[in-house]
Amino acid sequence: MMKTTKIFGKKSNLKVGDLVWWTDIKEIGRKKFGIIQNFKKITKGGRFVWVAHVYHVERDEYEDILAAVLHKIRKKTS
Repeated sequence: MMKTTKIFGKKSNLKVGDLVWWTDIKEIGRKKFGIIQNFKKITKGGRFVWVAHVYHVERDEYEDILAAVLHKIRKKTS
């Protein structure tokens, strides 16, 4: 059995409550938006990955998204 020690996926710049966007492989040109509710560390393919439990704003439901594909929406300052 393979020993899993490394964690895949960036989580350091994301936190619970952040507004984020991502794209789906089925709809590459269309951004989806949501709010992070929490994080889970799960095992996939022999390594740990960070998954965010995200409230999908348009669909009014929760979805688990790989944290590596999430982009934080930054507050615009002028």
